[in-house]
Amino acid sequence: MNKKTVKELICDRYWEYRHYTEKNDSVAIFLKKDSLRAYFLIQFGQDGRILFPGAVPFKPNEYSMWDFDEEEQKIVILDKNGNENQRVDIPIEWINGIQRIFLTGEAKGDALVCEKSTNKRKSHPYFLGGTQVFITSRKFVTLDLIHDLSRLGFNIKISNHQVASYNFFSDTFEYIIQHPQLQKIIISNTGKLEVKLPQNHQLLISKDCGPSSIAYLTGNRAPILELLSSVLMENNQHLLNSEDNRAEEEIFQAVLQTQFSDRYELG
Repeated sequence: MNKKTVKELICDRYWEYRHYTEKNDSVAIFLKKDSLRAYFLIQFGQDGRILFPGAVPFKPNEYSMWDFDEEEQKIVILDKNGNENQRVDIPIEWINGIQRIFLTGEAKGDALVCEKSTNKRKSHPYFLGGTQVFITSRKFVTLDLIHDLSRLGFNIKISNHQVASYNFFSDTFEYIIQHPQLQKIIISNTGKLEVKLPQNHQLLISKDCGPSSIAYLTGNRAPILELLSSVLMENNQHLLNSEDNRAEEEIFQAVLQTQFSDRYELG
């Protein structure tokens, strides 16, 4: 395998840093500084840089550049001084198409994890609606809704899946990744024309959102992607645990309450 092939495998995707326990349960790792907190997500750039998408409190010095050793067939991770930090194998495919890169040395037991839905796709350079999108289920779509959203400068993304289902979240995540210009995202499960954005927090949730339902969710690109990624990862853990009987909407609520409790407002 050469470096060009490796780029196709790892570049332009989100890789989440996770720790694995002896029971193979995974735990998300956060980047924290003072009151700021963000998921440890990286992207392998085509130019050899390691990028940190979204707003992060700091960038770990150990992850600055990457290269590929064709002779040993190893991905080499370099620190900010250009010194070798990690020498790891190419990704291993796990359940549901999830890929994992297992780390070594002091980070042994940790892995970089990529959801199937973050696989590289061709981005569309021309996109009706610019930087804003309204995402809803097909059953709620009417011509009036499409026309009203168009007048407000919103593109509409129509999903064939039920809102809050795993397939809906996966499809939505992939769609946002495919369109890097999207900055304001609205997810609606009401069929109503609502265009409300958070004022004081990163996410806004409808007041009508019950203990296991989603009526309305909105926010900027980075926190929405972070939330969707967390829900997808939690759902995969749920599939591996035969004793976990939660419904898909309950999984969303659990992630929201445990990992984003101080990052959303009701509206």
